[in-house]
Amino acid sequence: MPTHFSTLGLPVESEEQFVDLAQQAAQDCELYESPHGRYLRCETICGAELWLQLDDDDNLLGMNPYFAGKSRVRVALTARLTRPDGTPLDGAFHAWADPSDDNPELGAYPFVFDAPDFHIYDDVELPAVCDASVAAFAHEVELFDSPEAYEAAQETEPKFAVQSFIPSGLFTPEGAPAEPPLATALFSGIIREAEVRTNELSNKSFHWLLVETHGGVYDVVIDPELLTGEPRVGGVISGAFWLTGRLLGEDEVSEEVG
Repeated sequence: MPTHFSTLGLPVESEEQFVDLAQQAAQDCELYESPHGRYLRCETICGAELWLQLDDDDNLLGMNPYFAGKSRVRVALTARLTRPDGTPLDGAFHAWADPSDDNPELGAYPFVFDAPDFHIYDDVELPAVCDASVAAFAHEVELFDSPEAYEAAQETEPKFAVQSFIPSGLFTPEGAPAEPPLATALFSGIIREAEVRTNELSNKSFHWLLVETHGGVYDVVIDPELLTGEPRVGGVISGAFWLTGRLLGEDEVSEEVG
């Protein structure tokens, strides 16, 4: 079954493989200090990243995958979120996509994205408006050769637009608010770019897509095991995704008066 690591071409199926990968990643990385510990950022040519978490004694706390691509989503950050099962360096942001100029708590839709470098932004006063690079790790996907094919395939109500986004992590299956909310979403969008990339840490391949949907442009990464066909530029992807993002231009994050 695909995992967030295999989605980047990194097969991790045991604790031993997890530790081996962390040790491999730690050989060439960039250090980021935070009030709660240290982040080690391991970059690759293919765009995949691993963010290791260390405490003040350099003990490994965790490791999160991320993908650095071409995504650009204008967001208004409205709240910081932590979860009981997370490490001290884990965290997420509640945000509005494509926020209103007059009100940072209005926009195309609210959603949550995890941040591999969450505590780097502790000094940012919320609400704040900035650009984010958000990667969507596929849990389930369906491909369509064209917008027309996508629309024709919808035989039941309600029917969703070619570019639609549902922040599924904000709600339980019964429709109640999720506490804490999750960084997941259901969306569909038009494939603007598509490539098969090889992760040099493992020599395993994965799919990368640049997808334009309602409210922004997202990087989408997919474990080949999920696909029965090849993504086509100009076609449509629809599915369920985990969202993880970083703020772009940390020095340009603008505080909003609300």
